[in-house]
Amino acid sequence: MDRIQTTVTDLGPGVCELCVHGAIDWANFERFKEAVDQIFKRKIYRIIVNLKGTDYISSTGVGCILGMLDTVAASKGEAIFVHVCPEVMNVFEVLGLSQMLRFASSTEAAADMLKTAPQ
Repeated sequence: MDRIQTTVTDLGPGVCELCVHGAIDWANFERFKEAVDQIFKRKIYRIIVNLKGTDYISSTGVGCILGMLDTVAASKGEAIFVHVCPEVMNVFEVLGLSQMLRFASSTEAAADMLKTAPQ
C-alpha cells in the first residue's frame, strides 16, 4: 500500500506546485521521483514543493530532493518549499539544508517569489 500521494497543479506559465502527502522514504521515494520527472518532462523548472501533508523524510527522501534541486539549478529554475512541518524542518536543519533551500509561508507567497525571480 502506498503511503504517499502526489499532485501537481499548474499555477501559471512555467510554474507548478507539487503537493506531497505522506512520508518520503525508501518505500515511497519512487512516487515522489516520478512526479518530479513528469514536471521536468514538461520543461518546468520553477516548482513550489508543498509539504503540508508530509511529516517524515528519510535520507532517501533527502537524496531525491537534492537530485531535484540539481536539475532545477542546472536549468536555471527555482524550487521553493512551503508548509514544512517542524519534524521535516529539523531534518533540513540538521543536514544544513535549511541554509540552501528557499522557504515561503504559503503557496501564494512562493508564487510571488517566483514571479520576481530572474529567469
